[in-house]
Amino acid sequence: MSVRTRIDQLPPELLNIVFAYLHSKKEKWAFILVCKSFFNSCVDDVWFRPQFTSHDKLASFVAVLSATDHLSIGYASLVRRLNLTSVYEHVTDETLRRLSVLTHLERLTISNCMQLTDDGVIPIIENNPNLQSIDLSNNDLLTGRTLQALATHCPRLGGVYASNCKLLTDHCVSQLARGCALLKRVKLNGCYDLKDDCVYELIRHCPLLVEIDLSACGNITNELVTAALETLPQLRELRLQNHLRISDKAFLSLSSNAHLEKLRIIDLTACSLITDDTVHRLVNAAPKLRNVVLAKCVNLTDMGIHALTRLGKSLHYLHLGHCANITDAGINALVKCCHRILYIDVACCTQLTNAAVKDLATLPRLRRIGLVKCQNITDDAIYALAHKNGDANTLERIHLSYCGNITLLAVLRLVNACQKLTHLSLTGVPPFMRHDLTQYCRPPPPEFTQHQQAVFCVFSGSGVDKLRDHLNMLLNENPDSISPLVDHQRYFTVVEDEVEDDVVGFTSD
Repeated sequence: MSVRTRIDQLPPELLNIVFAYLHSKKEKWAFILVCKSFFNSCVDDVWFRPQFTSHDKLASFVAVLSATDHLSIGYASLVRRLNLTSVYEHVTDETLRRLSVLTHLERLTISNCMQLTDDGVIPIIENNPNLQSIDLSNNDLLTGRTLQALATHCPRLGGVYASNCKLLTDHCVSQLARGCALLKRVKLNGCYDLKDDCVYELIRHCPLLVEIDLSACGNITNELVTAALETLPQLRELRLQNHLRISDKAFLSLSSNAHLEKLRIIDLTACSLITDDTVHRLVNAAPKLRNVVLAKCVNLTDMGIHALTRLGKSLHYLHLGHCANITDAGINALVKCCHRILYIDVACCTQLTNAAVKDLATLPRLRRIGLVKCQNITDDAIYALAHKNGDANTLERIHLSYCGNITLLAVLRLVNACQKLTHLSLTGVPPFMRHDLTQYCRPPPPEFTQHQQAVFCVFSGSGVDKLRDHLNMLLNENPDSISPLVDHQRYFTVVEDEVEDDVVGFTSD
């Protein structure tokens, strides 16, 4: 009779607690290889969410799962979450077919795996009836067959992310709604051909929905928006970007007793027919809105901003880019009432002056501010943002592209005051169009035009620290080189092909 060692008698619960304190993969593997009891207690955690950093890692993973005759344990049953986005360029239909031996998946992420077709995705769906979430975003080749498979085989599905799957149809989305009544999160943005009918099916059969993204689904109407808001009591997030047909009617048609107590996020970007009336109605019906995106709602005025002030401390995130009718008075009223704002973007609000920035600078928790193309602001506005120092200055991301009246000295004061700064955009700002500064910029996106790449000037991460050090060195060794009197205009030519990455990108930060 064998004698068990004391370490071999430790209960699995205690082993799991010890294992939780191990962070590196090397430590975890060393732990589970001590003995069989250690292995049996903790191997689940190792395989729960495999991570792939290269094609070789993915190939090894697939090979292990395929060697069923030589395994001491059924690893395929241990994997609960599978994310292939980091190796998207290597994921093919054959890859997913070999991974269809997985039978206990709860979450599957295959976004941007653009080689995939229905033939590769459907088998893994059919073998995982307990699937709760699937991300199919940006896979142009997937059709309604994939959604039909989900409707048939995954009744517990809670989240479907199918952004920019342009081949999806009303019929397959309707089938999904009927087969997956537990859906809570649905993203169909960029699925251009979808119409009201399939979304009505979602509203009718999926009462637990908390998030819906119908951005750029070109056939959505006012009546559908009204129905979604009135019918879904748990709705927390509604995104409706780029709907030229949606107007005030969608919100003014809400019944007088409509109370959207759960609604926290509303995105109406580029719904150009929206006016101040919509903002008034939304604030009345949803008094706890936290994130409000009204970028490119060009009819918005200070009256709409005054309506937003009633959100008070609930409002944390506000995007007002391209709302050119907003003035300093509107921003002043907003700051007085909504002092918990963390992120605000007023890009291309061309009437704003230094006074508005000075008001925004008083927000005690402000982390990100977008001032792209606010061409009335000068160094005085930058000094206001730099007024607080050290931990008192909470700013992390500042967008100042095309603010042509600011100088090097002001930005030097800003980067020295904002020690938490991780992102600073200065595209098209004349004093920064010089090589000794742009050498610390991150590279421009490859899809930019030649001119856009030439004026691109965005500092992020360590680039901000290097810019700060370089400017301080110049101040100490050659103060004249950062004097506002130095003529940098020869570096800067404004043309219509301007870089708008700051205006668009701020929303997704």
